[in-house]
Amino acid sequence: MKELRSRAPLQFALLAALVVVACFTLIPSAANLSYVDNGSLRQSAISAVLLAALYLFSGEWQLEATPGGKPLPLARTLGVVLLAALVIGLAAVYVQGSVISPPRHAILMFVVLMLGTAVFEEILFRAFFFEAFAKVLRERGSEKALLYAALASSVMFGLLHVTSDLGSLFRLAAYVQAAAKVLEAALFGMAMCAICVKTKSVWPAVLAHFAFNLLSEGPIFLATGALKFTYITGSPADIVVLLVGSAILLPAAKWAWDYLAH
Repeated sequence: MKELRSRAPLQFALLAALVVVACFTLIPSAANLSYVDNGSLRQSAISAVLLAALYLFSGEWQLEATPGGKPLPLARTLGVVLLAALVIGLAAVYVQGSVISPPRHAILMFVVLMLGTAVFEEILFRAFFFEAFAKVLRERGSEKALLYAALASSVMFGLLHVTSDLGSLFRLAAYVQAAAKVLEAALFGMAMCAICVKTKSVWPAVLAHFAFNLLSEGPIFLATGALKFTYITGSPADIVVLLVGSAILLPAAKWAWDYLAH
């Protein structure tokens, strides 16, 4: 498995993506989540376990990189990312305006769901796709392989966060919100790529992503007892929340850009 990932990194990343797609396709979940349903929890947990196994048995972090750009202020980057998550979470509660306390078992399921999501998304997009893009670009002689790979994997990460119901397709606000979500997720992804390169491991990024999920999704979950089915609601207030979060993430993404640029 290690040899396959080393010799064919892009194909290996695509295989990992198919594993996740299979989990989310074969395991049914509720369309509109009230608390956390068992299906969504199994999707996330099984995807996390399978991708963690692929990562560990294929050699963990394989991307040898010594960026020649500016040093990455790791503590400040993490601080900005978590600040953005907290602002997003509190702003979402302010916009929603309802207060319902979910039961304790639902809170525990929520935490496990957030952890599983952080594990499989970081391994898939940072450990596999970011690494694969960087290796392919290096083989083609790119002098900024790390930067271009981070951009490609981060935009992919952002695009795959855009899901919507059919009714949203006929609202201009939904398209604006989709663009805002791609931007926010891509900025976050850039910071995670830099953290992986800096620490030579995906696990610090997993922990940062887990904390981001808890802070950004936790307040609205505790306030309403439900999870978002889609990020694309078409609500102007939700668009503002995404744009504010993106603005806060900009410095972290800029530090990541400067670090990976050479």
